Amino acid sequence: MFLQIHQAHSARRWRSLAIIIGILVALVLPLTLDSTTITAQSVPQLRIVRTDLNQFPVIEVTVEVRDRPISTLTDTTDFQVSLDSTDLPLIESRSTQTPGATMIVTDLSSRMSERVIAYLPSFEVMQPLVSHLVSELQSGDQRAGLIVVTDEVRIVHSLTNDLGAIANTLGRSNTQFLFEAQPLDSSAPDAAYPLDTAILDALAQLADAPAEQLRTLVVFAAGDPSRELNTTAVRLAFDNARAADRPVQLLVYGFNSDPAAIEQLRAFTADGQFTPVITDAQVPSPEVKRQIFTQYANLIDRGALITLRVEAP
Repeated sequence: MFLQIHQAHSARRWRSLAIIIGILVALVLPLTLDSTTITAQSVPQLRIVRTDLNQFPVIEVTVEVRDRPISTLTDTTDFQVSLDSTDLPLIESRSTQTPGATMIVTDLSSRMSERVIAYLPSFEVMQPLVSHLVSELQSGDQRAGLIVVTDEVRIVHSLTNDLGAIANTLGRSNTQFLFEAQPLDSSAPDAAYPLDTAILDALAQLADAPAEQLRTLVVFAAGDPSRELNTTAVRLAFDNARAADRPVQLLVYGFNSDPAAIEQLRAFTADGQFTPVITDAQVPSPEVKRQIFTQYANLIDRGALITLRVEAP
């Protein structure tokens, strides 16, 4: 059997998408499908997540559409399934938002207690932005985790569906961990600043997320140009994730007006986005906040799962 799924041509929709599923069939009575081979040809934004042949001749295929918000998929019946060049009747189609996995790295070192804004420590600017992100993630089918950096790295929350627990931590209601920046001068002058290690630990967490989940790493940090960070190892980890077909989207938010610190943080984002939150010792402008919140919304709504149920003859 040769099963083909494609999207009909339409001036209002994307052009000609095709996924080819080769099904090796053993002609044994009763009919059984012994093995399934799945490939996607020249369509990098499409990936088959699963096929269900248990109810054959009813076949169910779930396709992930990457980098395409679910809001743009107004008509999933636009997909046509063919078997040996014969169109199959569509029993049902439905679309859902692609689930996601987001790791959050927050800088709680004494650097975040510095008043880069005349009357406000960087931490007080960062905390509501992190809380807003978690609130947005709670509105979708998302998992999240939280890692903090001081002079050491601590995984406060591994990837979890319990985003309420993360929200409690950010709201300082976690009796096991106080989400607060270290006081100024509380660290030794030669204390470590393992931001690179925290990023690598976050990527390791994301590597264990289910294959169908879109992965995101969000970093909130001050940076410290007096400390050397291993950006080469971080970039290699991102490359390895991409090669394993588990790419990670990176967002970095900087809380330091020092140009050298800004460039240090920007160095992590060769394939990501860097947003300086504090510039010229000023609180974030309404425009910067809108930009950040738009980035939050986009990372959640950047893919869809389309499930097609068809009946073979």
